[in-house]
Amino acid sequence: ISAYIIQKKPKYLISALGSVIIILGVNLYDNILPKDSRLTIYNRPDMVDVKWNVHGQDYIYKSIEDSVSYKLFDIDGYTLLILSKDELMGKESDQKVKVDWLVLAGDEPFHLKSLTELISFDVVVLSASLPNNTIRQIVNDSQKLGIHCYDISEKGAYSSNF
Repeated sequence: ISAYIIQKKPKYLISALGSVIIILGVNLYDNILPKDSRLTIYNRPDMVDVKWNVHGQDYIYKSIEDSVSYKLFDIDGYTLLILSKDELMGKESDQKVKVDWLVLAGDEPFHLKSLTELISFDVVVLSASLPNNTIRQIVNDSQKLGIHCYDISEKGAYSSNF
């Protein structure tokens, strides 16, 4: 059969070999080259549900699994801070803590101005677990302070490549 294809239908053979080479190239690209890292914070009203993927490895955190008031993660050189209570209100520090993402969650009010005195952050993500009046207040304050604010309850899951 192969001798017949080579003699009578060389175009089909070249097309088939080209297709195999393309499929092998795509497979090589998908499996060997490094993948982008990605952070996703899901819209869950009862907890903070975070997933991140670093170089093909998935990690998951669900706040329902523990009851601490804050959680700090180092994600491939980036920092994620999840606060579920505003225990920092009225505190002072000589140095600000630098984080890339600040996630506010829980059912207590947060005061963005007091947080900015202790924490430097690029993005504040508002969990769906926050009360509506707290979300409105933080959105207004973030606009006044020039801070990028993302409201999960309004916009859906937050996602960022890094």
